[in-house]
Amino acid sequence: MRWLPQPKHPNWWLIALAIALGQFAAITVGAALLSPHSSPKYPQIALFCLVTGLIIGGAGWLGARWFPPIAALGLVSGLIVMLNSFAQMDGWGDLVGLLSFAFLLLGGLALGLLVELATWVYRRWQARKPKA
Repeated sequence: MRWLPQPKHPNWWLIALAIALGQFAAITVGAALLSPHSSPKYPQIALFCLVTGLIIGGAGWLGARWFPPIAALGLVSGLIVMLNSFAQMDGWGDLVGLLSFAFLLLGGLALGLLVELATWVYRRWQARKPKA
């Protein structure tokens, strides 16, 4: 994927920060939709967003090529489903929104790791294969 920065490039930390800020903004909007008169725990939300962004950006900085876009896709899809559940609030909308966000985020992380592992195994297998 040529559009991604090279490993160890400083742009990966900017990507991690952008992911964290975007996620923080989306979760803050979701918290405002969920309960407009309460005060969410912003430091905990910010820490969670920062850790998620650093995991995705740090993996790219270390050289992962497939993990960051797949994990970011899982993150964004989870945020969209969560905000949609919060906007259509019914009895279980808040719980369904949070669980769907967690499921899609963890699914994106797991799928990214699986694809990264599969490409690593394929490259190892190709390197051991005798050339004819």
